[in-house]
Amino acid sequence: MIIKFNQLANLRDENITICAGWFDMFHIGHLNFLKNAKKHSEKLLVVVMNDIDGKYIKGDSRPIINENQRAEIVDNLKCVDYVLISTPITNNHRYNSLDNKSGTTTYYADFTVGIKL
Repeated sequence: MIIKFNQLANLRDENITICAGWFDMFHIGHLNFLKNAKKHSEKLLVVVMNDIDGKYIKGDSRPIINENQRAEIVDNLKCVDYVLISTPITNNHRYNSLDNKSGTTTYYADFTVGIKL
C-alpha cells in the first residue's frame, strides 16, 4: 500500500522494518535486499527516494523511472507492506558535497532520520 507521510502515525502499533532506496532500474539485488529486510519484522515499509533529490544527487539523467512508477513497482512485491515516497530535502540545503581523489562527487545528508511510531 502506498502511503503519505501523514499516514505514518496509523502504523504506530505495528512491528515494522523501514528501509529506503532509489530502486531505479529495479534488479535482483534490490529484491534480495527487500526480502532480507522483511525477515526482521512483521511488516516492511520501503521509502522510495523522490525524483528531485535523485536529479540533485545522481545528475539530470536520473532517475530513469519516475518516483510514482518506482513506488508502484516496489508496492507490488510480496515482501513489501507499505511504500512511502520521500519528501525532497535538497531545497533545504541539507546536502553537502565532498570531492574525493577520483574526481567524482560524493553527497551526504546532514540530518538524522528517526521516526517514533
